[in-house]
Amino acid sequence: MVRSWRLATLGRRPGELLQGPGTDPETVETMRGCIERGESFVVDLLNYSHAGEPYWIKLSVVPRRDDAGEVIGFFGLEVDITAQRETQMELEQQRARMELVAFKAARQKRELERLSAERAQAMTRLETEIERSRRLEAELRRQATQDELCGVTNRRGFLERLERELHRADQLGHALGLLTFDLDHFKQVNDTHGHAVGDALLHDVAEACASRIRPDVDLLARVGGEEFVVLVPDTEPKALRALAEALRACIEGVCVTDAPALRPSASIGCALRRRGESGTSLWKRADASLYRAKDGGRNRVVCDGLELAA
Repeated sequence: MVRSWRLATLGRRPGELLQGPGTDPETVETMRGCIERGESFVVDLLNYSHAGEPYWIKLSVVPRRDDAGEVIGFFGLEVDITAQRETQMELEQQRARMELVAFKAARQKRELERLSAERAQAMTRLETEIERSRRLEAELRRQATQDELCGVTNRRGFLERLERELHRADQLGHALGLLTFDLDHFKQVNDTHGHAVGDALLHDVAEACASRIRPDVDLLARVGGEEFVVLVPDTEPKALRALAEALRACIEGVCVTDAPALRPSASIGCALRRRGESGTSLWKRADASLYRAKDGGRNRVVCDGLELAA
């Protein structure tokens, strides 16, 4: 729709003809200023019908001038853009809703990331605590089952392993051998050279003997002052005697740094378990062989039973 207004028709307050309850005051002021200055303008304006119904128009206005260039009126073009504005408003509302959804989603994502990070930290702390507890438990068990001086298994650890090997031997039908030995004249070593040398001798003997047994199969343990045992699973008479002789020979070769003239020796008793025999009985027979070795002159091996004589 094209309209033409005379300057007089617009009066001294141009733009008032287009105003209504919902008309933007700033837009009206812009129109008024342009008309008063005789300038062109284009605005989107909420207009009203005679019935008072609002509708949107795009209003384009240019001045009419006479030959002298004076403004004598205005040409105006109105285009109904109500549908466009409604579509635009709907799009803006949808955009606003989408932005709200995106904001909520981002906030939820941040919250999930925070919770995930907290969970990861909690799991790390828990795993660290579990590992620390495991190490502490292992260390406590080590201390409970390891001889502090010699670094080998102690009496308690030996008894626990003996019970397991007895059960295993009964289940699988395997043989089980036991060596028991102590150092000859050890009291004289302490009396002559002092307890520090005696402790060093015990440590060095344990270290030497540990190098002669099967790793992760045989078990060397210190069960008394200078008394040691070796638990030998899955063995046979000749192998048990050979191990006993090898240990006796390696003990003879031990040299204590602070007492190089010292020549240690050991008496060794050995026994092979009989079917169904208890650990206590097996140990007693090995001990009895040990005392026979001592009575026979020391620094020798005595084996219990005719089955070891070959």
